[in-house]
Amino acid sequence: MSGMTSQTHRHAVVWIDHLVAKIFTIGLKGVSAEAVRAQLPSQHLHYTANAVGDGRVLEDSTFLVRVGAALRQRTDLLIIGPGTVKTELMNYLKAARPDLNLHVESSDHPTEREIVTLGRRAFPFRPRTRALSLQAESKRAAGDEGRVLAIRNKECES
Repeated sequence: MSGMTSQTHRHAVVWIDHLVAKIFTIGLKGVSAEAVRAQLPSQHLHYTANAVGDGRVLEDSTFLVRVGAALRQRTDLLIIGPGTVKTELMNYLKAARPDLNLHVESSDHPTEREIVTLGRRAFPFRPRTRALSLQAESKRAAGDEGRVLAIRNKECES
């Protein structure tokens, strides 16, 4: 995950499967990325004739907890990925953090650039400087209205 900054943002895209969760936090000043890997005893499937079990890899019971911990400062999440792990993560986060704004979409194996593009589409940004200038403009307008009222009051008193 190269070319990423190490900033903290409120918006994140999580691409998750049963082995890894790639977390891309997205903000006005850039994108930061981290990965949370499942801690599995073995990543190989074993199919043996006349053996008990289905040959699946055992799940990491702490995986979703660790992904949730990595997302602790985020408020808006887009969760994507193949299979059912994304739904499991969504259900875990809904129970653990009901204040989160969650969106879930199916996605196969996109590139990092495609994941970031999905995040930018999901979380459109308005530059903060523009938002601040709009706030200042509205305060000026409110101040002008206050001055006009004060002048009118003085005229009425005279």
